[in-house]
Amino acid sequence: MTSRKLLSLAAAALFFLPASSFAQVYVGFGGAAPTGDFKEVAKTGWMAILGADFDLGESGAAIYGEGFYGENKHETEGDKTNPYGAMAGLLYNFSSNPDAVGVYVFGGGGLLVHKFSSSSEASDSESQFGYQAGAGVGVPLGGALSLFGEGRFMGSKDTTYFGFLAGLGIDFSGGN
Repeated sequence: MTSRKLLSLAAAALFFLPASSFAQVYVGFGGAAPTGDFKEVAKTGWMAILGADFDLGESGAAIYGEGFYGENKHETEGDKTNPYGAMAGLLYNFSSNPDAVGVYVFGGGGLLVHKFSSSSEASDSESQFGYQAGAGVGVPLGGALSLFGEGRFMGSKDTTYFGFLAGLGIDFSGGN
């Protein structure tokens, strides 16, 4: 199965599950700063995420699944990389009060695709195991809505970068 088909299947699964089975659905957007060897050719770009998390009881622990897509233009005019994929993992929220600002940490793994496009060279795409770890702050807005801001380190064997995202969450757990 190609990485594109796998990603489409994962995204479709999120939309066909009933909303009440999610603790929270979230969408975020922000910057993606390349690191390591990737920094030698790529400029800071952008990334977007769409995901859902599922509470594992009252402890603050949750599992999550998300898809992401981004773009980093290169130093060479006409060259760019589109990192995209799907990740799943564990999240822990240190706040036990859903109406208070909460700090959380997360980590996980999944598929990271590095798609290189060029106006002067052959394009290439590589799929590898990807990983991520990060921390963030969630700010309740009242009702089921919350804002979040987070930093995350994402990578694979050949592509690593820091993502800085802000976004909106909708809580379906009935906790608010």
